[in-house]
Amino acid sequence: MIPQPPTGYIHVRARRGQATDSHSIAERVRREKISQRMKLLQSLVPGCDKITGKAQVLDEITNYVRSLQYQVEFLSMRLALLNPTLHDLDEECSGGLLEQQLQVNYKQQLLHFLYCRTVYH
Repeated sequence: MIPQPPTGYIHVRARRGQATDSHSIAERVRREKISQRMKLLQSLVPGCDKITGKAQVLDEITNYVRSLQYQVEFLSMRLALLNPTLHDLDEECSGGLLEQQLQVNYKQQLLHFLYCRTVYH
């Protein structure tokens, strides 16, 4: 008669050189999850799949996210500038002062966006 393993017991076969104790198994599972998430992040960021080091990958991802934030800021400023209801409110309230301020902010955002785009790409 062959002895049966206890219930609730997970039998793990380790590859050569790998330990089978629960801490080692948990660490291996954790590293595998991290590896899968890094691969997912690399697939989301253009050009990031060619980078090998984790620190370099994370740097590239943070730079990409920053550039996306700048693009969102730029586009929201542009939308605010082109929004007709805001333009009507501007004419009623200040006689063009708000529009001038938006144009200045728009130009600053545009310059900042172009600068960041050249720095990060």
